Amino acid sequence: KVLKVQIRNASRPLRADRQHQLACEVTGSRPAPIITWWKGSQELDKTRTVLSADNQSVISYLTFIPSKDDFNISLFCRGETPDLSGSAKEVSVRLNVTHIPVVTVTLSAPSVDEGAGVALECNVRANPPPTRVVWRHNV
Repeated sequence: KVLKVQIRNASRPLRADRQHQLACEVTGSRPAPIITWWKGSQELDKTRTVLSADNQSVISYLTFIPSKDDFNISLFCRGETPDLSGSAKEVSVRLNVTHIPVVTVTLSAPSVDEGAGVALECNVRANPPPTRVVWRHNV
């Protein structure tokens, strides 16, 4: 029966649009466990599974490219002993995905008359959050 499931390398921030590898270690299962990775309800399949050097655990390596939309999404690793119902254990980690700022500027009105006042709104989405926003005119 699976005793322990642990995700390694997950506490550090992950850069969006770059390839990363995480490891999930499952101990205690005889025969070797079935290990699956999940992002929400989607099973992730870019994995490679190996037996540890001491033959006490099995490690599944997940290779994936997070997007900026994966920030704060839960990633799950599940280990279960084949043909043993109720043997599954899983662990999750919330992804801290860093990404460059995405800027959108909106106009207060659909049309502007010459000489009339206008308001612009700047929305910046970034992780980590921006430390400052600078407006420039005719640069």
